[in-house]
Amino acid sequence: MFEAIPSPHFGLNYDPSHLVRLRIDYLRVLEEFGERINHCHGKDTEILQNELYEYGTLPASFGAKLKFTEGSWRYTIPGRGLVNWGMVAEQLDRFGYQGVVSIELEDHNYWGTLEAEQQGIVEAAKFLAKHFKCVFKKWLCKAQGVRSRSTKRRRSVRVWYMSKSLWDSAKQSAVEF
Repeated sequence: MFEAIPSPHFGLNYDPSHLVRLRIDYLRVLEEFGERINHCHGKDTEILQNELYEYGTLPASFGAKLKFTEGSWRYTIPGRGLVNWGMVAEQLDRFGYQGVVSIELEDHNYWGTLEAEQQGIVEAAKFLAKHFKCVFKKWLCKAQGVRSRSTKRRRSVRVWYMSKSLWDSAKQSAVEF
């Protein structure tokens, strides 16, 4: 694929949550294609052990019990699943990634109201800030009681999000961390 289109503008959208649910080594993907990562999604995946026992790796036949799942796994905010974000950040840094990490809020625990979605976004961003050098916008800090802090880490990634409520009303919001 990359031989056919050698442009550096042609690359991958790296979403480790999809790789986890497919049982693909998400860190090996970074090792193999790290130079071609043009975008990164901040979403995690939890493996649901009881559902894995009941359904195996196939989707549930009569509907899943939760949103954002297909049986034995569910999407969640970063830090609540199996992705080692410290290793992801380290690998992205090694390849010189300077793009954004888009928080995809597909976690049923933070769904249904604007307040719940905001809480999910803030918790995801706080978690990612532990691994990526981030600068919080003042309005978010003030609203959530978060203080920005400088860090000596080289990684600098802006975190963008789009919440469902804002999407539904056709308003896109971005927070730079």
